[in-house]
Amino acid sequence: MVNVEQEDSRLETLLTRVVGAVHTSFADSDRDAYGDLAPDVVVWPGSSDEVVEVLAVARQSEARVAVTGAGTRTKHRWPRPDARHRLALDTQRLNNILRVDETSLLVQSQCGIQLRFLEEALQREGMTLGPLPASMRTSTLGGVLADPPPLAASPLSGSFIDSCIGVTVATAAGGLLETRVSPRSATGPDVAKLYLASSGALGVITDAVLRVQREPEAKLCRLISFEGRDQALQAASALLAAGLRPARLTV
Repeated sequence: MVNVEQEDSRLETLLTRVVGAVHTSFADSDRDAYGDLAPDVVVWPGSSDEVVEVLAVARQSEARVAVTGAGTRTKHRWPRPDARHRLALDTQRLNNILRVDETSLLVQSQCGIQLRFLEEALQREGMTLGPLPASMRTSTLGGVLADPPPLAASPLSGSFIDSCIGVTVATAAGGLLETRVSPRSATGPDVAKLYLASSGALGVITDAVLRVQREPEAKLCRLISFEGRDQALQAASALLAAGLRPARLTV
């Protein structure tokens, strides 16, 4: 019968072969950083292929996997504890911007990047992701695409995930799936939408292609006070009914 120490050693060996010893940790000091997730081991893959291999090791070892990025709004839904290992797959190293297309207004980026850094890079080129609430700026791209917060939408530009037109996914079944970026006139289902807002149930989004916007020439902000919440909501409703679409509207 294989004891716990032997199983830990075997899992560590397999993961180290994939991401290296520096990016695999069973240390309490690293595991404690993930709070209620309480993983037995943490891995930091640096590429889509490494994510695929980490998931393969997890399947082989019957380990449970949870994906985490910046940890700003984690919702850990672990089943009841059992004998299986808990593996935290941290995407922080997947933080590279792969391509910026100023003509087509597209950006392709790995999904461990925080939105604030992606936005800053785009602004240097005169582009923007669109109006982002402050609470989303420290979230990772993958976190927002897999589990979008309620504020990930704007009256002006709609839902943030609607700007995503292609993804690369390390699937739960094994392998790497890259959805094709097709023109709007193309027929057939949009496969990328299967993985958006799925909370990682079907696989790990490793990079994505997003539509971006030109930076506006001017911005106008207004702060209006009301006697109560009901009056504020009525005013906001009337504003939208009149056809006005502010970049952000918060009560």
